[in-house]
Amino acid sequence: MAIKLNVNHKKGNLCIDDNITAVLQYYGKNYEYLYTNGLNFKYSPKLEQGEHVLGRMRTFCMYSLGKQETLEELSYLQELFGIETKIIYNENITKPALKNLIKNSIDNNNPVCLFLDTYYVPWHNYFEQFHMPHSFLVNDYNDNSNCLICTDNYLCEDHAMLPYEKISFCTNIVIFNKLESKSCISIKDVLLQIINGLECCNKLKNSDSIREFSDDVRSISIYNKEKEMYQDLNSSQFLFGLKCIEYGRKNISDMFSYMSKEFLLLEDKFIWLSQRLNFISEQWHLVIVFIIKGFYSNKISFYAEKAANLLIEIAENEEKVSHTILSMYEMDIS
Repeated sequence: MAIKLNVNHKKGNLCIDDNITAVLQYYGKNYEYLYTNGLNFKYSPKLEQGEHVLGRMRTFCMYSLGKQETLEELSYLQELFGIETKIIYNENITKPALKNLIKNSIDNNNPVCLFLDTYYVPWHNYFEQFHMPHSFLVNDYNDNSNCLICTDNYLCEDHAMLPYEKISFCTNIVIFNKLESKSCISIKDVLLQIINGLECCNKLKNSDSIREFSDDVRSISIYNKEKEMYQDLNSSQFLFGLKCIEYGRKNISDMFSYMSKEFLLLEDKFIWLSQRLNFISEQWHLVIVFIIKGFYSNKISFYAEKAANLLIEIAENEEKVSHTILSMYEMDIS
C-alpha cells in the first residue's frame, strides 16, 4: 500500500530538505527545526596549484551527501524528532536484496530516501549528461511495470517512476522509522543541535575555515577545459556547494523567525539572529554572483578578488552569530 507523502517544495530547500520535510509531515512532526545545521561550513579539499576548480573544489553546509557521512548528518532526526534513520550502503548489499528491502520498507509504512546521481535519474534535466548528487523518496512500487514509484518534491509535482534496473546505481538509501513520541522541542534542544553541528565542523569558536576558503578563492583559475565541460556553470559541483551554503543560511534564518513567535522570552534575540542570517545569506549570494561573472566574462581574477574579500566579511559576521547562539545556550532559560 502506497505511503501518502505531501508533495511540496520550499524555495531554498535542497532535495534532501524537501525529502525530510515530507517525512516529518508524514509523522506529524514540526519540520521548522530541520535547519539546525544551516550555519555549518565544510570545505574540502584544499586545491593544489593547477588543479581544476569546478569539479573538485567543494563546500558543504547541512549535508555533504557523501556515503559515509550520511548517518552522522541525519542523526539529529532521532535526537530532535524521535525518528530513526537506518542507512544502507549499496556496496554492502546485492541488487535483489536492495530491491526487496525497499519494497518491504514500503509495505511496513516506512518511507525510503534514495540517493542517486542525477546522471541516472530519468526525470532529471541532467539525465545522462551531468553527475550531481540527488535524492528523492520512494513511497510505492509496481512489479507489473518493474519500477519504484517516487516522490521528488524538488523536481516533480506528480509521482515519478524509477525502473528497478536503476536501483543498482544508487549510492545509499535511508529508511525512516518513527520511534516513541518525543516530548516538545525546547529552546535548549534546538540551540544544542546548532552548537554540536558547529563543533563538528570546527566552526563554533571561529570561522577560520571560511577565511581559508577565501584564500583559495582569491587565487583560483578556471581552465578552458573546464569551461568546455561546464558551459552551464549551474551543472558544476563547485557552484552547487556554494548554493548549499546560501540556502542553509536562509533556511536557518527562517527557523529563527519561527522561533521568535514560539518563544517570546527570547523574541528580540531570535529576530536579530533571523535578520543577521538573512543578510549573510544575501552576502553568500553575492559571492556566487561574482564567481558567475568571473566565469562568463573571462575576468575570473578580478571577480575572485571581490568574492574573496566578501568572504572575509562573511567570516566575521558568522562568528558574531555563532557567539550569540552560544551565549544564549549558556543563559538560564530552562
